[in-house]
Amino acid sequence: MLRRISLLVLSFLCMSAPAFADGITFFEGSWSDALTSARSQRKLIFVDAYTEWCGPCKMMSRNTFPSDQVGELFNESFVNLKLDMEKGEGISFGAKYQVNAYPTLLFLNHKGEVVHKVLGYLSPSALIKEAQVALQPENSLSGLELAFEQGTSNRDSLYMLAMTYHKMQDRRAYEVGERFFSTIAKDKELLLPENWEAMLALTVDIHSREYQYLLLKQKKFIKQYGYQPVLDKLYDLLKKAAISSALTRNDQAYRQALEIAQNQLKDDGRTALRLQMVYAEASRNWPSFAVRAVEYFDRYIIVHPKELSNAAKHMYLHIQNEEQLEQAIAWTRQSIAIENAGYNNLILAQLLAKTGSRVESLRQAYRAKSLLDLEGSDTREVEALIRTLE
Repeated sequence: MLRRISLLVLSFLCMSAPAFADGITFFEGSWSDALTSARSQRKLIFVDAYTEWCGPCKMMSRNTFPSDQVGELFNESFVNLKLDMEKGEGISFGAKYQVNAYPTLLFLNHKGEVVHKVLGYLSPSALIKEAQVALQPENSLSGLELAFEQGTSNRDSLYMLAMTYHKMQDRRAYEVGERFFSTIAKDKELLLPENWEAMLALTVDIHSREYQYLLLKQKKFIKQYGYQPVLDKLYDLLKKAAISSALTRNDQAYRQALEIAQNQLKDDGRTALRLQMVYAEASRNWPSFAVRAVEYFDRYIIVHPKELSNAAKHMYLHIQNEEQLEQAIAWTRQSIAIENAGYNNLILAQLLAKTGSRVESLRQAYRAKSLLDLEGSDTREVEALIRTLE
């Protein structure tokens, strides 16, 4: 009898103990019920705002929420709720809390006020880190926002708030970033790792102090952080200036950006030529784009397949010159050699059709459709092409 009782007790413990071992236990009631539960338990609320079609949401449900460590912290500290943003009360919840990307992970108090907010897929360790931030009021989003509104000049607080906004794709990141950079007294401090990370995320103006220092000391930044990350950052802001200049029909900003690319970057003229392509594209000056693109892809080794295929797509859509179209076909074949995917096989099929190679185009179109099917991508465009060729 004692043995039977011991076995029953052991069986009960095995069934009941790992509520945490199974990961997060999500609340079964409504949002209103969750608020009531949080109030009575004196807990925060964790909301996984998801959609059924969202890939990263599925990955979190598969990889992150079942974690023992995640379950232990979240079941102890939060009322946990999953809400589909396209169904039921999730629709009104998403509108109220401005949920525009998925997953959005919110930490709220029992009054429904956002304490902390994170976007995108998080690993178990990353989610635990964000939860710990939410549980520390001074470092939570609401605490950091309050400190900013009160005029704080604490560098760590400003850094945390700016980077949190950046992760949330919130444009307020740049306003906070300006104050963060103003706390850096000496230019040479910009070379420090934390400040370099802030420059990558928050510097958006080629006239800013930090961008000008990056230009001036690019060799030092390259030595410390690598050639490609530094050149990518320098180019990214020049590109934005060129596009903005084209859209506003203000050539001055473009000329300034081009002058920087031609005279201050040590990259054998590559960035300057890319900038001329970008400006022509943004200005919809397709003859100029074609000339610049042919020169660019002929002069430099290109390793990014989408850079090749995107240019080829523009040629397909806007250029009639047969010699330039043949160049675009070569770029697309090069793109496919780097990454054999549906999108670039489709562009090749379209270019072949435009240049009169109907049989090869049809064969290529079927190849593209097969790849797009395997990738789970939209096949309507390639199906339309196939119908016109058959």
